Amino acid sequence: MYGSEAVLPVEVRIPTFRMAHREESVEEQERIGKLDPLDERRERAALRLEAMKLQVARYYNKKMRPQDIASGSLVLKRDFCPKATDRKMAPKWKGSYRVQEVVSPGTFKLEHLSGKKVKRTWNAQNLRKYEFMEVGMENEEDNGVGETKVPEGAPSEK
Repeated sequence: MYGSEAVLPVEVRIPTFRMAHREESVEEQERIGKLDPLDERRERAALRLEAMKLQVARYYNKKMRPQDIASGSLVLKRDFCPKATDRKMAPKWKGSYRVQEVVSPGTFKLEHLSGKKVKRTWNAQNLRKYEFMEVGMENEEDNGVGETKVPEGAPSEK
């Protein structure tokens, strides 16, 4: 730089008489003074980075729904290639399949309900637990007249 003395690389590692007895210039003192705040800035940047990582993790975990998929559960799998004729009204989930084996947490081997194995493993993000409802079940509390039966021992509203 302008105004500073040239130093050979050898003189940096092996101090010579000239380097040992030279005085620090004002510019060098300013440069050393500027290095001190750098550590503080690095620490603040590391804290900001950690806070951003926590914020991203909170956002991800807020949207993530835990699924209790175990061996033997019924699941639907995501349909990645719906037929071209179906377009946007096509169902996005195929199934139902049975979980044959839990390979690792979040990874499953599936089989058809007939027992035929599905070729590859599936990630939990591409599966949805299949909970079916039986159609035609009557509500036990409804007596058919529009009145609800009150269980014994419950306070009645009058």
